[in-house]
Amino acid sequence: MTDIMAQVNTYLNQKANGSRDAHLRSVAATSGVPFYTLQKIALGQVKNPRIETVQRILDQQKTL
Repeated sequence: MTDIMAQVNTYLNQKANGSRDAHLRSVAATSGVPFYTLQKIALGQVKNPRIETVQRILDQQKTL
């Protein structure tokens, strides 16, 4: 796993208000990446997401 993907995975697996799903829904709402795509990335089901997807997640993370 690359450093960038490790950062994305760590960020997506954070828990907001005790729920990872709540955090993923928040990220989905603000990044434009679908919830189920984020969930698959967080669970490791997507090994090589598109660069555009990763960029949206990283951009959203920086706005916090």
